[in-house]
Amino acid sequence: MAKAIIFDVSGVLTDDDLPSQVEAFAESHGLAFSTAWEAIDIMNYSQAAVGAKTPEEMHRTAVSRMGIDMSYDEFVSMHRTAYRVRPEMIGLVNALHGQVRLFVLSNQTTLSAAILRPIIDPLFEKAFYSNETGMKKPDHRFFRLLLEETGLKPEECIFIDDKIDNVAGAWELGMKAILFRGKESLIRELQSLGISV
Repeated sequence: MAKAIIFDVSGVLTDDDLPSQVEAFAESHGLAFSTAWEAIDIMNYSQAAVGAKTPEEMHRTAVSRMGIDMSYDEFVSMHRTAYRVRPEMIGLVNALHGQVRLFVLSNQTTLSAAILRPIIDPLFEKAFYSNETGMKKPDHRFFRLLLEETGLKPEECIFIDDKIDNVAGAWELGMKAILFRGKESLIRELQSLGISV
């Protein structure tokens, strides 16, 4: 019987629509979407997800690459409006309280973690964010950090993520791992693992 369920955030507990926000921003500034997306996303996020870039540095890098004026507040607002909590998933998490221990293990930047923490963290025993640890999924060290701090064994955990590489990382360590495809599918898979939902 599982003792804990570990949730990813982006793409599982939230709908993340940063591409649409970037597209609207690009149109309003006369930029190609690909130019704006590359400037805002690629290197910025890979570095920021392990805490190597602050939100201010992310902003400066994006503005420099695009060659346009964009205030820091506009940059933050674009990110803030990109995250939408899935009410049905929050309901599912609430239904699991008292059955198993609940945790978050999520790749986030300092900016996205600051946006999400007030909404997500109160639902869980503890949330582990990549920007605070210098490690991100599917790095086994990130999973092991959670196990060490919680006293759990891999076989006692169910891990849920929408990215196959992250699911594979958890599975390689001995966790039961579920690729998220939606609430109803997740409920069926949890039930097959002995969780009452």
